[in-house]
Amino acid sequence: MTKSTEVDETAVARATMVKLLAEGLRANPPRIPAQFVWDKEGLQLFEKITQCEDYYPFAAEGNVLKFNIDRILDTISPGAVVLELGSGSLEKTGIILEGLCRLQRPVDYYALDLSQKELDRTLDRLAQTMPKNSCIRCHPLLGTYEASAEWLAESRVCHDRDVTILWLGSSIANETDTEIRKLLEGFASAYSRSRIRTLQLLVGVDGSQDSTQLSRAYDLSNDLSRRFALNSLGSINRSLGYEVFDPTAWRFRGAWNPVKMQYETCLSPTTKMEIYIDGEAIELAAGDLVRVITSRKLDRLSLEKLVFGAGFSVTQSWKHGTCNYGLYQIEMLE
Repeated sequence: MTKSTEVDETAVARATMVKLLAEGLRANPPRIPAQFVWDKEGLQLFEKITQCEDYYPFAAEGNVLKFNIDRILDTISPGAVVLELGSGSLEKTGIILEGLCRLQRPVDYYALDLSQKELDRTLDRLAQTMPKNSCIRCHPLLGTYEASAEWLAESRVCHDRDVTILWLGSSIANETDTEIRKLLEGFASAYSRSRIRTLQLLVGVDGSQDSTQLSRAYDLSNDLSRRFALNSLGSINRSLGYEVFDPTAWRFRGAWNPVKMQYETCLSPTTKMEIYIDGEAIELAAGDLVRVITSRKLDRLSLEKLVFGAGFSVTQSWKHGTCNYGLYQIEMLE
């Protein structure tokens, strides 16, 4: 395995973590920054969640990939750079990479994530499943979504090559419209400032609006959803080196919001509290909702409107047969 490319060293610095946390807790509504949600323990808990039968998005996306793999692979050219945002367990990515191996279509695959240890673990596991002398070269990339756009603009490995950005797991729906547009504009800027030949995204998107199905998926009966959310408090304590939060003084709150068409996973303090971050106090009242993850549900029309504002268009889609889950090809407007 190659040594990780340092995309954004300051993203993991303690001072940056303190600033992110303070900004998140002062936001309206208050939220826990993603860097604390998706630490090593969070990633491992989420991997367990994806194996639960009630967590339908994982299996649905896998089915879409398996049943449409040849047409999906047609969009990835030989010699391309494939960058995956938030690579996670790489289980579904393996479907794509194994298909490229079968076709003997060489690519350089870059797995982007916030956790070095998880990158090492999952890429080692991926290497064990790939054939010897594979035409797929795998590389870890440590950093944030935003920093990956700068990497695309500055990295020579992308010169005169087609770039495919994988954004699987309906992770796009965890971001706000503003964050999505800003990220897409960052990719468009990277394209215009570099020698990238073409740029496309393959994006997994969940459009389900069945409140019963969503509640079962995001508040699992085996308590994994609650453990996952509460781990973010422990992650903050571990990152800052002292007990900012007492996890026993918080409870899980999750609900489907039909107005905003999103499932909101939150934590709520059981009593009024003052949280001290490097000597600075932030007050929360008992019952306040602190957002951990927002899982929006987008149909094709909503996605088209969203990406169009950033200079992209939806050009192809592959849908699940029974639930409203799809993989969408998104390309830059001419």
